[in-house]
Formats: sequence, C-alpha cells, structure tokens
Amino acid sequence: MISMVDYILGAESDQFTENLSRLCGVEAKWVKIRLFPDSEVCPRIQNPEGLKGASVVLVFRAESGRIAPSRYLMLYYLTAMNLKEHGVSEVIAVIPYLPYCRQDKRFLPGEPVSLRYVAQLLEASGVDCIVTVSSHVMGTETPLQDYFSVPAIDLDGFKPLAEYLKSMGRSYSNAVVIAPDEKSLRWAEEVRMEINAARAMYIKKTRDLVTGEISITAPGEDLSGLEVIIVDDIASTGGTLVRAASYARSRGASRISLCFIHPVLIGEALPKLVAASDEVIATDTIRSEVSRATVTKLVASTLSRI
Repeated sequence: MISMVDYILGAESDQFTENLSRLCGVEAKWVKIRLFPDSEVCPRIQNPEGLKGASVVLVFRAESGRIAPSRYLMLYYLTAMNLKEHGVSEVIAVIPYLPYCRQDKRFLPGEPVSLRYVAQLLEASGVDCIVTVSSHVMGTETPLQDYFSVPAIDLDGFKPLAEYLKSMGRSYSNAVVIAPDEKSLRWAEEVRMEINAARAMYIKKTRDLVTGEISITAPGEDLSGLEVIIVDDIASTGGTLVRAASYARSRGASRISLCFIHPVLIGEALPKLVAASDEVIATDTIRSEVSRATVTKLVASTLSRI
C-alpha cells in the first residue's frame, strides 16, 4: 500500500494502469482521450472535482508502430496542467517511454537540445516528479536528473527483461548475451548475470550523424551451436537488431532471441525482427504484440519509496 498516493490516473481501460493500480493498492481513475480531425488531442479527466487535494500518479502509454511523440507529451502536459487547476496537490508523471532523449546534446550546429526542452515543458505543466524506464541517456555521462529541476527517476528496464527470460524455465548456460554497442555492454552483462548465461560481448555500432544510417563492425567470434540473446534499450526501425542478428547467424548461432525495452517498431520493423530471429521479446513500456515482460512491478516498487 502506497500511503502518499491517492489515485493512479490513466487512459481508459489501459491494462498497464489497472495493473499498476492493483500493485499499489490505490484506486484507478480515468482520462477519456479524444482526437480532433487534425490530430489535436483532448484528454478529459473523469470526475475531476473528487481529486482536489489528492496526490495523483499520471501514466499514459504510446502504441507500437503508431507513436506520435509530440502528441504523447502533450497528453502529459495538458492533463497535468488540468489536474493542478482542479486543485490536485501533487502530480507524479510515470512516463514509461520518454521521447526526445536521443537528442540530449547538439550533435550538429543549429540542432536543439531536445531532452532539456522536454524537461522544461513537463516542469511547466506542474509535474512534481518524473518516473521513466531506461531513458536513452541512462548509463551516459549526463544522467536524466541533470536535465530536470524536479526529481527524475530513471529505472532499469533490463531487470524485468531478465526476470521474464528466467521465468521461461530454460537453461542459458550455453548462451551468449550480445550488446549492439560498447555503451550497452553493461546491460548485456547485467542480463547475463541474472540468467546465468555463459558470457557477454558487444559489437561495434556506428551511426552517421547526417543520414542516421547504422553500420556494424563485428569481432570474429565463433558462436557455433550457441544460443544468442541480443539486448538493446529500444527497437525503432529494427535496423540495429537485424544487423546484429545477421552477424550472430553468420557466426553459427543456433538460436537467436531479440530482447529490448521499448518496442517503438516503426513501419515494417516487427516483421523484419521476426524474420531475423527465433524470438522477439519486449517490455510493456509501449503497447505491442511482443510486450511480454512487464515493468509495472518495478514502477510500483519505486512509487512506494518516493
């Protein structure tokens, strides 16, 4: 039971909100979301008068393949502003997938520092605390908190991924966990330790700053007869994971699992991932047909300690 939180507020009938409400032991309240013909969003709080003086957790999820990052953020901005105008005392924004984190600095002259501006937008809405899962800056030199003046909690989404893998009842003693770049090796090592896999390694990924094209330089590892689990924080077009799977297959891997936290999955990304592997597993930070691991327990546990 979370004593400081009075309600969990989310989109109508979202299973994530219902599960989080149950785990936290507090009542769920609902927001009815309407889209105008030009795609403007209008989130209507149901019975807002009863929320005066309350502490509210606000949570929305994007949908795989149809993510509109700006509209997604506006849901939080408009709803948080509305809650504060109706006398809510505290708004904790649980944002399972925080967009615009890729642009955490100016990579080219004239570009925006999008993450910093998004932080300012959310703070201007009256949000008192941010909770997200594996933002794109997790593990970098500049943590998420440095972009916010309100508390910003960046949870490790690889833990529920590893827990799901363990729950499948398979032995991973003959498995290799592969990260798509050196930065992600720490996460691959974390998953390896959780599931007792044989070892972890990374392959070198380079992204062209102008075109966005990704190239992979892989070591000449012999993976003959081994199960390979490739982990990443996000799958957008799927290009990185498909290339990594192709490398593993070329080195003799007997089975390939693609595991990632945020299933953005634009366009034909999911069919490509399915074709390149034996198994695709994601968390439920975004609604998708491959969202098998849940982060709700992780979020609920964190809310109990705020």
